[in-house]
This record gives sequence, C-alpha cells and structure tokens, in this order.
Amino acid sequence: MLLGLKDTRHSIKEAFSLDQGSMDSGQSLEQYISSLLSRLDWEKRYRRALSYDAAGVFEINVSRNRIVSGAADNEELFYHEPGVNIPGDFDIHLTSWRKRILSPRERELFDRTINQRALMEAVYSGVTECSLSYRVNDRYGVPAYLRENVVLTKNEETGEVTGLIVMRDITAQKMVEEENERRRRLITALSSDYTTVFLANLERDTYEMYRGSEGVMTQYSRCLVRSFQESVRLFAEKGVNQQDRDMFINDDD
Repeated sequence: MLLGLKDTRHSIKEAFSLDQGSMDSGQSLEQYISSLLSRLDWEKRYRRALSYDAAGVFEINVSRNRIVSGAADNEELFYHEPGVNIPGDFDIHLTSWRKRILSPRERELFDRTINQRALMEAVYSGVTECSLSYRVNDRYGVPAYLRENVVLTKNEETGEVTGLIVMRDITAQKMVEEENERRRRLITALSSDYTTVFLANLERDTYEMYRGSEGVMTQYSRCLVRSFQESVRLFAEKGVNQQDRDMFINDDD
C-alpha cells in the first residue's frame, strides 16, 4: 500500500508589499520582479535566479547592511514583526527571521552564512552565489520548507556590494523526499527479514517488487502479472493450500 500525500497549503495569489518606502501598495510579486529587472542592471545569472517560481524576493545592499525592497506572495509565511520595516536594517530582519528556523543546526548554518560580514567575504573571495534550505513555521505555526538563494554583485565603480535574496517554498518537494526516504527505510527493514518484498498501490491495483528471491522468480514468474489482485490470485492458486487460499486472498484485499 502506498501513502498518498497532498500539499494543502494555499498560497496567496496577490502578493503583499513589504516595502512601505519604495513600492506601490498592491504591487504583485510578478510586477515587483519586473520592476527589478528594468530598474537594475542585472546580469544573466540574476535573471536566471528570478526565472524560477519564487515565493519572495528581497533586494539588499550588503555594503550598507540594508534591506532595500521586497515582495512576497504568502503573508502567512513571510509576515514581519512590528518594528521590522523595509527599507530597513538588514541585521534587524535577520534577527527576526532566524527565530522562525526550527532546527538548531539549520539556524546555526543560517547565522554563519547570511550576514553582512559573511556575504562581503564571499564576494571578495570570488563567491557570488550561495543557497541553503531550512524549515520554518508560518504565522500560525504551520511548518514549511524554504530554499533561500542569495545572488551577489559588486559595482566595480563604487565598490558597493548588492544582491538579491530569492525565497522558494519547497514544502511539497520535501514531503515527497521524506516519504521516499520513509519507504526506503521500511523496505530495507522488511528486506532483511523477507526474501521477497512487494510495495502495492491498492487504489491503482499496481505493485513494485523491491526484492525477489531466485526461487520465487523461478517458480512463480507467471503469476507476476500487471494487476496486483490478479497476481495474488494466481500466486494463491499455485502456491497456497486449498484450505488457506481464501484467507490468503482476503487478507490482501
């Protein structure tokens, strides 16, 4: 049997403005990204970073330790505390945001990677892109997985380091990865005790064989047809005693 997971998070389609100083109210995330591309002299790699499905985009001036502007499409996920404004002090935003990261290990990595000193050192050492993933709680305590990509550039004339922070909601992807890992561990555990292991999808009447002994494959190969229910019936007819056959079939329904 397979466990089916469905992502029931509903993002807000109309983006809310985080930048009270330089953005028009009601500007969508898509409009904000378009204005960034037209206003700033971004290179191709910046356009590539923005081409993926972003849940939030924030413009930063690393040299001045300022967050300049930003927009996001999920107010529950990207809410900000009172006194945390855009434009505003970058450190204040980092202090507020880090508290939402659930894992101490992921929070420690965030602290080491996303700060003015670390980003400036990265640029001067030739590193202009970095990314990390972590789990946070939204405004109502609902967990979500985010991937944060930071793309940096240095103005050769002024020496200022600026960049973009692009946030993506990867909750659905992580749920699939975790379910696949759960299945792998389950199958590994079962495989240590059983010579033949099947994982069946009863709704679709299909199955996957994760381990098959040579004896089973030789003796019952003709029983392994596409339909799981039919395979069980054929296997019962060939390999199960008559008095136990009905119970065997019914147990697998």
